[in-house]
Order: sequence, then C-alpha cells, then structure tokens
Amino acid sequence: MSTSPPPLPLEDSLREYALGLGFDAVGIADPNAVAEAGLRLDRYLELGRHGEMGWMTDKADRRRHPKLYGPMCNP
Repeated sequence: MSTSPPPLPLEDSLREYALGLGFDAVGIADPNAVAEAGLRLDRYLELGRHGEMGWMTDKADRRRHPKLYGPMCNP
C-alpha cells in the first residue's frame, strides 16, 4: 500500500504551479502590506502613467482593494 504525500500549504502549491508554468519568480503579498497603495494607484492613473492599459482604470476598484477578489485575499 502506497501513501500519498501530505498536501502542500496553499502558498507552496501556488508557487509550485506557477514555476511549473515557466514563471521565473513567484511572490505572494499580503493585501494589507501597503496601506496607501490605493492612493498611489489613483495618483498613477490620474497622471496617465498607465498608458494604453485601459484595464487598469476599468479594474481600479479591485486593484485599490485586493480583498474584493474574494475570501482567499483575507489573511
């Protein structure tokens, strides 16, 4: 009878999956890491630094508040 290895913690699983897809580096950030990130994003967009990446303005609310992505973003 063979036994399966224990499941990897979520962060390890995500890292392993991303590296398997060919990413060179993988990082996982705390959504609360930079309190003023939303203000910085607003300023960045106001200055037009996003260029032709219209999705940045379209998705600004979610980028401003990463917890809106779902429960997995709530450490």
